Amino acid sequence: MTTAPRLPTLLGRITAVLVGSFAIVFVVLFAWAAWGLLARDSGELDRSLLLSARSVAGALDAIGDEARAGSTALALLRELQQRDLSGEPPLHLAITRTDGSLVLHSGVEPDAAVLGVADGVHSPPGSRWRVYAASGRHWRVLLIDDDTVRRRWLAATIAADLALNIAMAIPFVLLPLWGAARLSLQPLRRLSAAVAARQPLDTTPLPTGARRWRELAPLEDALNRLFERTAHGVAREKAFVHDAAHELRTPLAVISAQAHLLATSEGAARTEAAARLQSAVERASHLSQQLLQLAQADGAVRAPPQPLDLMDLVRDAMALQAARAEAEHTELSLEGPDQLPMRSDARTLRAIVDNLLDNALRHGGAGGAVRVRVAADEHQLTLEVVDSGPGIAAADAEQVFERFWRGNASDGRGTGLGLAIVREAARSLGGEVALQRPGPGAGFVVTLPRPAPRG
Repeated sequence: MTTAPRLPTLLGRITAVLVGSFAIVFVVLFAWAAWGLLARDSGELDRSLLLSARSVAGALDAIGDEARAGSTALALLRELQQRDLSGEPPLHLAITRTDGSLVLHSGVEPDAAVLGVADGVHSPPGSRWRVYAASGRHWRVLLIDDDTVRRRWLAATIAADLALNIAMAIPFVLLPLWGAARLSLQPLRRLSAAVAARQPLDTTPLPTGARRWRELAPLEDALNRLFERTAHGVAREKAFVHDAAHELRTPLAVISAQAHLLATSEGAARTEAAARLQSAVERASHLSQQLLQLAQADGAVRAPPQPLDLMDLVRDAMALQAARAEAEHTELSLEGPDQLPMRSDARTLRAIVDNLLDNALRHGGAGGAVRVRVAADEHQLTLEVVDSGPGIAAADAEQVFERFWRGNASDGRGTGLGLAIVREAARSLGGEVALQRPGPGAGFVVTLPRPAPRG
């Protein structure tokens, strides 16, 4: 059994951001403190140790005896070393006469490079020592420090102090913020629970009269709009199923009755029953085909666009209607370019053209004319189908694209789905269909975007 991956949580992300913020603060403070303490010639460490060297040199000014000067300097060095008991690296001391001759040293015997430095702070070339030199009236004092060891110790000390301070701040900063974030997510959890507890077809709006949180208002409004669209869609589909069942009942009843007559009749009655049976089967087949087209036009999954020539597609559709137009003495005409390459869904485009032609031939009347015009520019194409029939009354213009709507002038042969299929198919391709003129004759204009052909 495959275990679903564990999704990250908003609370976890907030916690991670807070912890990361503390880490950034630690790094910034550490860099600032280290720079302020360890900067060459301007940092606090150099200033402090140079001041110590000058203080020792000043304390020896009144002492002219070498032995007393050495013991006093060593005592002062011990005082300096006892300032910190946490493992501070030792300082080394050297005392010379003003002529540069060595009088005393502790810990490390200085070489000529160390003894030869001028007053101030120096790092002799090729040496690991940092030397702080100061001169008095009788003696020169050199404080000698291992630079690498001292810097490592100071960096570790700064890091430990900062870590301790931040660890002490975490309970007072991180925990309250974490608790506040957790409480702030409670309304979202309650909203999620309320939506999850709904029945599948419960589309009643969420109550908005007692809102408490501004951040949740857009989500609640979006859910209410979704519920509204869902309720409209459910009602629409229920009406569609009801109408489809009603429309199929008639041809199926005719098929059943005529099949019985066909089985029990002879002669002219049998021939008439066979003709009525054939007509009912054709009507049921046509209705089923249009229901399938409408379902495909309503579907969310579309076939990937393919390169095609719209003029070839229109000419093929008109060729299949030529015999029907000739039988009804209807003139079919096509106006447009010789070729019109594009990328689109050929099946959906064919559904648009077939249903517009069927509608025009059905309602245009015998002896009339059906004109098809195709035009295009750089961004869109236009398909126009116009018949010379009685047209559509202005009062019916708003309902002409509704499912199963036939109008008062219908001869009862149609299903009332053709224009509904055209509208849904056009929308699925990003276009629209409009009634061109509600006066004598009827014209429908489909406008579609025209993606540039590739390959």
